[in-house]
Amino acid sequence: MQMPRAARTTRILLFVIGGLYALVGPVLITVAAAVDDLGKADVSRAALYATGTFTLAVGVAAVVVAALFRKGDNGVRVTAMVIGWIMIANAVIALTAGQAGFMAGFVSGILIVSNCLKKDIVAWFGRPRG
Repeated sequence: MQMPRAARTTRILLFVIGGLYALVGPVLITVAAAVDDLGKADVSRAALYATGTFTLAVGVAAVVVAALFRKGDNGVRVTAMVIGWIMIANAVIALTAGQAGFMAGFVSGILIVSNCLKKDIVAWFGRPRG
């Protein structure tokens, strides 16, 4: 059975977004290390560390899930959907904070979740393996 087109699209999105998250996470951690906690910054050092670590973890998880798409089972599909929902929630939180630049993550998250719910992808992950 050949991987459906929607599954390939979702896999590529997970690789791209996961790679970006995996690059942004260490940048946030580095910025946190450089922030002076004496009131000069609008964001606390702990918040930057937490955000950077979470972003890095989601990025690594997205890349691992994308790598498992070819041989994965239904758990890989569900994990991809969870990552998509995390991306949507992250974009909504950023939008409420006045940062509209996260809309690409919002759209990507919606594409990942909606693609993972399609019948051909459900069949792909439910196929018998030999």
